[in-house]
Amino acid sequence: MHDAPAISPDNKDSSADDFRALPKVALRAEVTAHAGGDVTQAVRQRAQELARDNVAYAELHVSPRAFDPAADIEAVVDAALAGVREVDGIDARLVLVVAAEDTADTAADIVRVAIARATADRRDVVGVRVAERDVAGGDFAAVQEVIDKARAAFVPVTLDAGRTGSTDSIEAAVRAGADRIGLAENMIDDFTADIDGIQPGVVSAWVRDRHIALETAPLDAEGEIADHPLPLLQQLGFTCTVGLGGDGDLTEVFAALHDALGYGLEEFFDLTIKAVENSFHTEPERQHLIETVILPAYEELSDAEFAEDAELADADSVDAESDSGAEA
Repeated sequence: MHDAPAISPDNKDSSADDFRALPKVALRAEVTAHAGGDVTQAVRQRAQELARDNVAYAELHVSPRAFDPAADIEAVVDAALAGVREVDGIDARLVLVVAAEDTADTAADIVRVAIARATADRRDVVGVRVAERDVAGGDFAAVQEVIDKARAAFVPVTLDAGRTGSTDSIEAAVRAGADRIGLAENMIDDFTADIDGIQPGVVSAWVRDRHIALETAPLDAEGEIADHPLPLLQQLGFTCTVGLGGDGDLTEVFAALHDALGYGLEEFFDLTIKAVENSFHTEPERQHLIETVILPAYEELSDAEFAEDAELADADSVDAESDSGAEA
């Protein structure tokens, strides 16, 4: 558990330029099929975009079928890995998540290749993602089989649960053993409201209580960002991260959250730490990233004198409450 440094009042009113300077963690950095279908070049281009956004760690999501439905899956994954390993001049730690976004049969082939590459080198291929349509409908039994294979090989899995419709896809993702749940804005459909407030249902409470991370993408969700459920999910104790379902950068997300929902540096620190803690990175590397990159950057925005005054104020408040209780 890492507490946010006491941000100096001088840095409370931050701008998009300030947000761009913050170190960021992207758990879902999609590599789109452009650059003439050259997978390696597309990975390099995405890496450059992430570097400009000051991303310190990124899980690059590559869907082999998005580049060429007829291409050899192994060749596409190997080309993506070449891009990850050959990027020069970028400080970010880049790893690969292989996305299975096709029929159950094709998903099985993609996951098989991902498992082979991950078990050969777990530092570069760190997980697989199964898309919403495979989770929510169709032959889910076949999808469950390939997910089981990934888990049996100790390869983490993130499952997209979708933003619309019922919570069936979220329940399916939970039952499948998802390590993370992607695009889970419709989690709130499992909530009820009573005289005591808003209460999670059985499925959503399970997700919250076991700290299964939710990957949200506020800019890509339907409706106004001011109506996005992220603040409610956080208030109810869900483990949330923010990212992008497609192209773009996290600076845009931070600026939009700041403008529409009043998020500031403390909130962005928390979201960044949550992303690190729920990444498919190893624990030693997570701690190294937090201690050498994330914390120092936010500590530069803190004020030791302000933090000391805040601690004294908290101590005085505790003493006053104690005195009040003694008099009673």
